[in-house]
Amino acid sequence: MRAIGRTRWVGIAGVILLLGAIGLPGVAHGEEKREAPAVKDFLGGKSFAVQTGTTLYAWSDEGETVDVNFERARITEKVKQDGTVVVTDPSGEVRGECVIKKSGKSGKSCDLSDLAAPSAGIWRVDYRASGDGKAIPANWNVAVNAGGRPISGRVWTDRYQVYQDPGDGARIDLYYVSEGGYQYRAVFRGYNGLWSKFEAGVAGLTRPDTCQPLNHSPGGMSGDFSTDLAACGIYKIFFEAPAKDLPGSARVAGGNETWVVNPVREPKLGEVVYQPGGPNQVAGDFLVTVTDHQGTVNLELDLNGDGDFGDDVDRIITWGVSVVGTQQVAIPWDGMAGNEKPVRNNRDIQARGSIDRIGSIYFVNSDVEGRSGGIEVEYLNGPNAGDRTVYWDDSPDPEATNAADQSGHVDSLGGARSWAFSTRSWGNDRHIQDWSFVEAEITGEVLAVTTPPRPPKHSDAAAGAATAWWQGPFGWVAAAGVVTSVLGLSFLLFSSRRSNRRDDGEESQLVGLP
Repeated sequence: MRAIGRTRWVGIAGVILLLGAIGLPGVAHGEEKREAPAVKDFLGGKSFAVQTGTTLYAWSDEGETVDVNFERARITEKVKQDGTVVVTDPSGEVRGECVIKKSGKSGKSCDLSDLAAPSAGIWRVDYRASGDGKAIPANWNVAVNAGGRPISGRVWTDRYQVYQDPGDGARIDLYYVSEGGYQYRAVFRGYNGLWSKFEAGVAGLTRPDTCQPLNHSPGGMSGDFSTDLAACGIYKIFFEAPAKDLPGSARVAGGNETWVVNPVREPKLGEVVYQPGGPNQVAGDFLVTVTDHQGTVNLELDLNGDGDFGDDVDRIITWGVSVVGTQQVAIPWDGMAGNEKPVRNNRDIQARGSIDRIGSIYFVNSDVEGRSGGIEVEYLNGPNAGDRTVYWDDSPDPEATNAADQSGHVDSLGGARSWAFSTRSWGNDRHIQDWSFVEAEITGEVLAVTTPPRPPKHSDAAAGAATAWWQGPFGWVAAAGVVTSVLGLSFLLFSSRRSNRRDDGEESQLVGLP
């Protein structure tokens, strides 16, 4: 077990960033002529060409320059579209644009070099398709330079979409950074997904409209789950260890500010507030005060009021949250106890929030035909840095190569959870999740509360209504009317009875009050 006192992280290693440039007529260069770099010098590597639809980011400080180099990748299948590289500086100005042709002798490369920004900020490099359908992938390099030398750890993406030739399994090392400051490194060996992608989030694939982690790999690319990792918090993917001088936040290409690299923010829990669904309804919401936590929170309910939360009748409800700063999070309760019986009214109960894992990361690969060397993860920053535990669960899918529940920890050193390359392999056309986290013991304040009273019985309700009516501002008027009506009705009944005693031939008559 990994307690918070011996915190651990899991991360992903990066590919070496080297500077390169490819000559292109009509594009301005520095005074010194640059030679086209060998493909191996590209940040993405020879075996991992970038797909269109990918955006790369780079942070530069004042006085630094940026080089952007793209080259048509080797590809064994035909594609329909060209690719266009668009470079936007931190102020929002487009500083260069060029086309990578899908075929032919021209348009093989793009070199946008020695680009300088008027101020520090984040550059945006978009690789776009010229139309619908698959476009030509490209090997690439984005480098930030100071004094003519490249600075490592300044380039990242939110989603890395790659192309590889069939059967060309290779190693890729990536680094992952969360908004809360957690950092992981992961190594993928024997990886070949043809057209595949890398992403990571604090919850991974989730149940629809929630931040509840799915906690297994689904049986395809779509289903009853959400693939919007950003909705609950993403990890930025760096190609080298993040540079030490990166800011906490910066402006992106003339747009909004975004976080970059933050120090670790330790989550905290505060008070709990009970909000029943109605005046006599036990079910309702518990509002838990959460500070700086993206992951899951446990609502612990002591439903027999004995002071502990571990009895059979007690409940633990796990709820996904994404909180930066401090916020009250509503966690719904259906009013049921752990023994599946409803909790009664007028019952003394206790509630508190707890967090048993922080720094959660879900590595999400999509459509991966082969990963023969598996995945190795490493937790990078924290008291237990160096831990390599990884989790997965393929048990819902009988076709899985590893059709087992590995939600117990597995040491990933050397690679875990692998499958051989095949265009019809288990990994084809599906999302694949591996995850890790840091174990913690964080608890909030305990709330002692009584569930709402029972609904009143019908007779009690009538009596209460009568009492309220009698004591109203005009109750005496109503009372007088009631007394008068009762006296009059009694006299009428008395007269009617006397009339009924007369002979049938005698005419009956009503006698008024004297």
